[in-house]
Amino acid sequence: MEDMIRRILDVDTRAREITSKAEQTKAVAEQSIPERGAKLKQEYLEKALERVKKAEAADKEAAERAFAEKSAMHQKQLGSLDETFRQNREAWINAIVKSVLEE
Repeated sequence: MEDMIRRILDVDTRAREITSKAEQTKAVAEQSIPERGAKLKQEYLEKALERVKKAEAADKEAAERAFAEKSAMHQKQLGSLDETFRQNREAWINAIVKSVLEE
C-alpha cells in the first residue's frame, strides 16, 4: 500500500514538474510573440522596399529607353526638315518675294 502511495506521489510530482516547465515555456513564448511580430513586420517591410526599388529601377530604365527612342526620332525628323529647308530655301524665298511683289 505504501508502495502504491509512493508511486502516486511520484507521478504527481512529475506531473507538477511537467506542468511547471510547460507554463514556463508558455510564458517565454508569450513574451517573445511581440518581438517576433515586430521582427516579421520589419522583414516584410524590408522585402517590400526592395521590391519597390526594383520596380522603380525597371520603370526608370524603361522611361530612359523610351526617351532615347523619342529623342532619336525627333532628331531624325529635325534633320529631315533641315534637309528639306536647305534644298527648297531658294525656291521658297523666290516664291515669297514674287508673291509679295505681284500684289
